[in-house]
Amino acid sequence: MRLALVGAILAMAPGLLEPFTAAKHAVLLSGAAALAGAALAAIFVSPRAALAPRGALEWLILAWLALAAGSTLTSVSPMRSVFGELEQREGLLTLTAFGAIALASARAHPDSRAGERTLDAFLFAAAVTAAYALVQHAGHDPIEWVNPSLYPDRGGMVIRPGGSLGSALLLGMILAPALAVTLVRLLARPGRVATLGPLATLFAAATLTTLSRGAWLAAAAGAAAALTLAWGRRWARPADLLRALGFALAPAALWGAIVLRGPIVARLTEHRDPSATSGPARAWIYDAAFAIAQRHPVLGSGPDTFGLLFPQVQSAQYMRDAWVGMPVHAHSAVLQLLATLGLLGLLMGVVGLLVLGRALRSSGSGDLVASAAAAGTVALTVGASVESLGLAGVALLAVLAGLLARSRRGEDAAHPRSPSTRAAMIGSAFALLACGLAITPSLRASAAAGVARTALELSTGAPAERAPELDRGLAAAHAAANLAPWDDGYMRLASDLELIEADQRWAGRDTAATRSHAAAALTAAENAVHIEPLRATAHQRVGSAQAQLAAAASSEPEELLHTQRARTAFRKARSLAPHDPLLLLAECRAALSAHDGHWALSSAESLRALSPHAGQAWALRAAAFLSLGMIQECRDALDSAAVANWEVGSERERASVQAGRQALRR
Repeated sequence: MRLALVGAILAMAPGLLEPFTAAKHAVLLSGAAALAGAALAAIFVSPRAALAPRGALEWLILAWLALAAGSTLTSVSPMRSVFGELEQREGLLTLTAFGAIALASARAHPDSRAGERTLDAFLFAAAVTAAYALVQHAGHDPIEWVNPSLYPDRGGMVIRPGGSLGSALLLGMILAPALAVTLVRLLARPGRVATLGPLATLFAAATLTTLSRGAWLAAAAGAAAALTLAWGRRWARPADLLRALGFALAPAALWGAIVLRGPIVARLTEHRDPSATSGPARAWIYDAAFAIAQRHPVLGSGPDTFGLLFPQVQSAQYMRDAWVGMPVHAHSAVLQLLATLGLLGLLMGVVGLLVLGRALRSSGSGDLVASAAAAGTVALTVGASVESLGLAGVALLAVLAGLLARSRRGEDAAHPRSPSTRAAMIGSAFALLACGLAITPSLRASAAAGVARTALELSTGAPAERAPELDRGLAAAHAAANLAPWDDGYMRLASDLELIEADQRWAGRDTAATRSHAAAALTAAENAVHIEPLRATAHQRVGSAQAQLAAAASSEPEELLHTQRARTAFRKARSLAPHDPLLLLAECRAALSAHDGHWALSSAESLRALSPHAGQAWALRAAAFLSLGMIQECRDALDSAAVANWEVGSERERASVQAGRQALRR
């Protein structure tokens, strides 16, 4: 259990498609398999003691797993609810692993010493990732991550570190409870301020660098809970408590005021900035969560299906006011719970908090393990209201809940335990079996997909430079799809690379190779649709592949057939994502590839209506006019594109617009 928790916080593998999620998911499933093996050993030794639920928390965990299974059966996408999305893996398998960790935590701490060791393991992992985060913030990260998170600071940029969590938001959800647990220990033992004070300072300083308001709120709530417990349980004189608290937090506050004053002030006053998108984006995402919950009020839409359904309920105003892409999470664990597990899931979460509160009240005033677990739980609960907890955060919550449940049984109520040797042997066998059957192929698929993603990122280079990378990427993408045939993301990745290869061959006038790669792209996209028919982007890739086949058709009837099929695929995609600008961009480009100017113009007009100030919308409108021979309209659209808004990374397209204007003038 401790290894699973430490691994969930620290595990990462830069070569994977999802270098943080995939590694943590593998650790959690391996740990759950080992715990299942240990439970089996306990059943052999004492069936009644092992199988009988002990206390309200264990009954609640079993009810929670039953609810998750029922929600999966009624899910809008049962397969997605079992395995979860590639980006976060919060499906039924992962929820079961969390349940196993919570049950193990409730039973594996017969005394306070065992609980202290578990908290030590957590603080060790949190300290490692906090130190790594400070190294990242200083700009000395030894690993070159793709697209690091940045925040403007006095004309420059400051790094928002993610540590071993990969995201500043998720990092904050680990550092906030770590600070709370450390403060409980410090306030209970003010004489250890020389050792615990620097640790609290480390957590507080690293929390500041995340520039996450949710993390700051969670850290403040955890610190308040720690101080309240210390005050109410009279661990020391009030003056000693305040002195210890000040010694721990004052250095971090002073450092933040010197190093991060500008970004912190900007972050706290961001609601006054009309150009800021964080707040408005969250508001639209929250609205989408409520819309999904209204459609599926009782059992929710199914575990980890928020990202699948978001495009269906996304507002057009979200695109205009605060477009930050298509989220896979509601940016609030509470709203994610409401949307995916319904009112029953939310009610069970409330009952869980009541059970933990009762456990805390029944613990003794000297039970530091229960107090530390309670303060950490408060920080996580407050953070969950405005942020995602991530795999590591939920694993931590499961462990802390088990520690609180342990405190309710008391020190003398420990149940018989199975022999550690037998439990370890059977647990290891189960972990190895799980790795061999499921986890290792999944990691291999993610590693192959990482190679394919690198090839995709290099596809913006000159054709001669990217051809070898594309060859390797194509082979890796198809290998990933074969290793994990239940994940449509690998199929979509293979389709993207095949389409790029088809475009390259078409530019080289190799019609036969163009058809071959376009057909392969179509097959991969159709497989993705078969796996996940509600995924708009899968239908979009079907349409793009059909358009490429239309461009390379050998006869007019064949061209018309593929063009009609492309139109049908994009109509289906639009029905699933009516306000997705990236889908409209792909549709307009597909129409131009199929030499259908009227369809291209219609798509460009839809994109312009959705995003009237986007330079790409005007540029594609100009291309559609040009394909129809409407030169004056093309010139006007290019003039509008030249003064419109262009995203970072679209310099080549903007240069093409300028070149087109000059050509029309000549």
